[in-house]
Amino acid sequence: MEKDGRWDFRSLIAPRFLCRMHVSDTHEHVTFVYFARTSTDQLTLSTNELTDGVKWFSKEEIGDPALDLEENVRFYARTALEEVM
Repeated sequence: MEKDGRWDFRSLIAPRFLCRMHVSDTHEHVTFVYFARTSTDQLTLSTNELTDGVKWFSKEEIGDPALDLEENVRFYARTALEEVM
């Protein structure tokens, strides 16, 4: 934590992508997309995680239309693999 005499502040790591999605006239979502590396292929979910499942995907699998992924998810995944690998 850095101090300048008056304020305690922390520098933040900027997301790779920042997206805004209109849901309705009174609701929208903002997404902060970060890329990272892991030292393991093991996934551990929190007990309150809301998901039907989590899995790692290969570059080839990301393009599989049977996965029914949103195009923005495919874009982020491809970009992450290009930049992080």
